[in-house]
Amino acid sequence: MFSWNKVIFSVIIILLYIPLVFMGANIFFPKYNYQDNLMYKDCYGPRAVPIEQADKTASAEFEKCQQEEQRKQMEFQKEKNAYDGWKYLAIVLFNLFMVLLMLLIKFNESIVYGLFIGATVTTFIATIIYFSTRSKLGFSVLVLVFISTIYFITRMIKKEKHEYKKSKTKRL
Repeated sequence: MFSWNKVIFSVIIILLYIPLVFMGANIFFPKYNYQDNLMYKDCYGPRAVPIEQADKTASAEFEKCQQEEQRKQMEFQKEKNAYDGWKYLAIVLFNLFMVLLMLLIKFNESIVYGLFIGATVTTFIATIIYFSTRSKLGFSVLVLVFISTIYFITRMIKKEKHEYKKSKTKRL
């Protein structure tokens, strides 16, 4: 039987679960944010250079500065991708844990659906955000989340079919 309470409770769980996971990831993995790297900040400073002196030397210095900044940017991005790979792994592991927990412990139906949808959406969003990290461990855990999800859905469908048959026999 359809119940708005179940839907509302599930939506509440989803709306709390998703920010909980991402906030937790940012708390436990705070190293990088998007303000950490200002590309080419040293090359474009205020410089009072008369037009007569803006020759090939100044141009060569500027080009050298840009190359150095580009090298720093690539190094920064490599370190950040490795760090974000671990952050992604933590998020996906937490979601895997939640899916497995729902398989082992009997929760209220609203809570189960809310946590399941929340874990699924969070895993999907994290995969989009951290796709460029190309984390092999993260991919492995994502495969486990996928397999657990298929098992969870199969189990829930069997449970609903069983309950439907049970209710049908009671009517007769």
